[in-house]
Amino acid sequence: MTIQTREELEAKLLEQEQELKRNRLDYKKLERRVNRLKNDIHSLNTMYENTIQLRDFDMAEKEKQYAYNHLLLDAFPHILAVLDNDMNYVLGTDRLIMNRMKMSDPKKLKRISVQKILKLIPDQDWVNRVMLQIHNALNNTISSRFSDKIVLPAGEIIHVSTTLSPAMDIDGNVQGIVVMVQDITEMVLAKEAAEAAGRSKSIFLANMSHEIRTPMNAIISIGHILKSSEKDNARKEHINNLLMASETLMNIINDILDFSKIDVNKLEIVSQPYSMIEMLDEVINLIALKATEKDLEFIVQIDPQLPRKLIGNDLRIKQVLINLLSNAIKYTRKGRIFLWVGQYKDKQGIKLAFTIQDTGIGIKKEEMPYLFDAFTQLDVVKNKGIQGTGLGLAISKGIAQKMNGNISVASTYHKGSTFEFTLPQNVDDETPIALVKEPQKKCVLVFGDNISAELLTNTLNQINVQCDRVKTVNELQRQIEEKTYTHMFFWEREYKCHKNKIPDVKAKQVIVRKLFDAPVSEADQSNTIQEPLLISEVVQILNKGKIWKESTRWEDNIFNKIKVQDVSALVVDDIEINCLVTQEILKQYGMCVDTAQSGMEALDLVGNNRYDIIFMDHMMPDMDGIETTIQIRNLGGWNAEVPIIALTANTAEDIKKQFNQEGMNGYMSKPLELKELNNVLHTFLPNNKIVKQK
Repeated sequence: MTIQTREELEAKLLEQEQELKRNRLDYKKLERRVNRLKNDIHSLNTMYENTIQLRDFDMAEKEKQYAYNHLLLDAFPHILAVLDNDMNYVLGTDRLIMNRMKMSDPKKLKRISVQKILKLIPDQDWVNRVMLQIHNALNNTISSRFSDKIVLPAGEIIHVSTTLSPAMDIDGNVQGIVVMVQDITEMVLAKEAAEAAGRSKSIFLANMSHEIRTPMNAIISIGHILKSSEKDNARKEHINNLLMASETLMNIINDILDFSKIDVNKLEIVSQPYSMIEMLDEVINLIALKATEKDLEFIVQIDPQLPRKLIGNDLRIKQVLINLLSNAIKYTRKGRIFLWVGQYKDKQGIKLAFTIQDTGIGIKKEEMPYLFDAFTQLDVVKNKGIQGTGLGLAISKGIAQKMNGNISVASTYHKGSTFEFTLPQNVDDETPIALVKEPQKKCVLVFGDNISAELLTNTLNQINVQCDRVKTVNELQRQIEEKTYTHMFFWEREYKCHKNKIPDVKAKQVIVRKLFDAPVSEADQSNTIQEPLLISEVVQILNKGKIWKESTRWEDNIFNKIKVQDVSALVVDDIEINCLVTQEILKQYGMCVDTAQSGMEALDLVGNNRYDIIFMDHMMPDMDGIETTIQIRNLGGWNAEVPIIALTANTAEDIKKQFNQEGMNGYMSKPLELKELNNVLHTFLPNNKIVKQK
């Protein structure tokens, strides 16, 4: 037995105490680890319970969403199908497709091929087109939409719109395709009905235009014939009143017909080269006469740098200008009407700008929004007695928009209104309308204390013609002594008052008359110019020494402008009064005139007679003007070349093109305008048959 020493026992005890201490520490660590494990197990249990709850909630939500999707798809009125890459059905308007396929079990619909679904469609051609489009959509990942029609077994036709859209994942890979087929039969039928109604309305307008203008043509033409031969002043005045009433009625008819054309979007705007000077001259001459009747001052300022020829529709531009200027005169009781014509240049061409300013009654602020409404006359009580359809501004706005232009207005009640009409135009001839030859050799003196004299002075200086203006006779005498002038312009009132005090110099003296105060004789015409003063006419005087105005539409002596000799004409019109009126007009020119009231009668006459010119009515029963023209051309010989002029009340551009295509040489609108007739005779009759008038 080994006896341990005290030291050994103490060391061993110490070692055991340390081991016990270590065991206690390990136990505490183990106890803490067990506690942590208990906590983790508790957390896992909680998470598991939450996961189960979330799964149940998610399944419930999915079931709700699935139910909502089916409710949505069941309510969708069109066929919708989602196909996979193998073109099998995945999802869509199950109920609608099942009804069409006569299926009761929705499970049978899953993964059914699209070919089987399309077998329901009896039109195999349509099915083949759809399948081709589906393949293209899948291969090219491009959406497409197309409309087509399907012929049913009973012969019924339905119209459908088909939309194909590739279904792609987030990586851009095609997973299938969405097909939607929509029945648009009602929509197509409604569109066709609307188009048919539009065509019917257009035909109705053309017929009404012909039916209304035909008797108006007779009334106006007979009135002018009577006026040209009437010597008694009292009866001539009655005829004048008749013509004024007829022209007013014709303007109302034109307004209604034009508004109807705008309403059905059938107003034709055909662009062609036109002369700015001629277009403005026609408008200004007409408005100047109206202004004179109301004793209004009419002032015109035209940009002298405007191009001589533009490309556009001058007839429609004139219509808008006449509407706006006539309105200004209508609603102005005293004062003046001012017309400014200018331009804004751009890369494409120019933008014409017309400004019409009046000192009339103005427009109330609260009525401005309704200014361009159809059949509207503002301030009815104040404007009582002013005639009109209330269509002028509505038509003008429609025409302006049709020409890519615009009309704007500013007005102060009781003080007047300002209308601005702008539209783009292309340039055909850049030559300025006011081109003075050798302007450095011209020196002009203007004697007048008025706005027109001031504007004339400013405009001449603008085009590099030296121009001085004086307001009194003393200034006039002093200027003449100090400077030599080539031309002197006097306003008639000042000229008459100071005629004896004006020194006799070599300068060309020109008298400016106020607003067509009185007609002038040919002897006076070379040194007389009438207001409103046009820069183009002033330039003619500076360049040529005189100005000759063209005749207006129905001057008493217009028949004397042209005479013909050895000319035989044929007038074809199914309405007797029209034949007689046109015959009487042509006789005034010295023609021998036959008439025919049908196409067959015309063929008989041209077969037995040789005519120098034929005037052919367009709308006739049995055989219309175009058919008759074709038959005449087929006769050959002289009849293949004889000039045939269409007479029509239908102003549609497609009709005019048809006239040219079917062998007619030209056309004239009803009621006849003698200026237009003069141009026709000059164009289509040989020179040796036109008698020059002195």
